[in-house]
Amino acid sequence: MENFVANLLPSLAGLVLAACYLPQIRTTLKTKDVSGMDVKFWILLVIALSMLFANSIYVFVKYGDWGYMLTEAANVGLAVVMLTLVLKYQKRV
Repeated sequence: MENFVANLLPSLAGLVLAACYLPQIRTTLKTKDVSGMDVKFWILLVIALSMLFANSIYVFVKYGDWGYMLTEAANVGLAVVMLTLVLKYQKRV
């Protein structure tokens, strides 16, 4: 039961977190407007999330807890999508 909870809670949190990214990604794709977004924020976020993802791989290998790894994989993946959109649609000065 403990292992189930250890995997279930991060997975549910990951689904909620993914749901947070989706409206912004959809709006950005529709409007192509990223004027209020700072590319440095997205770069730093991707770096930090990549570090957490690397840690989650260690936790998976050492303890077999996959929930944290799935959550971080979704998190970093969606942040990369958003960073790509910001870089693609930012206005060149």
